[in-house]
Amino acid sequence: MTGQKDSSKTVPSEAGASGDISYSLRIERRNVKNINIYLRPPYEEVLVTAPRRLSQGRINAFLQEKEDWICRNLRRLREEKQKNRLAGPMSREERKAYEE
Repeated sequence: MTGQKDSSKTVPSEAGASGDISYSLRIERRNVKNINIYLRPPYEEVLVTAPRRLSQGRINAFLQEKEDWICRNLRRLREEKQKNRLAGPMSREERKAYEE
């Protein structure tokens, strides 16, 4: 069974960016060698997997180091999601051209 910790986080946006970035953070301890970060776009969830024996302090330090990367990529995913929402569904011809 994996150890889990769920929390929500709001990070102030960078200068010039609009709005704060908020996301759900889930930490799972697994039989892995490294700390891994996964961004789950539909739910705006950040999943962090870490070795079972790694201290919570080290995980927190790693997350603090990667906070800019997380925010930058969540912002990019949100922009893509918004762009796709505005574009609307593809027509049959557009889908055919896209698949070629």
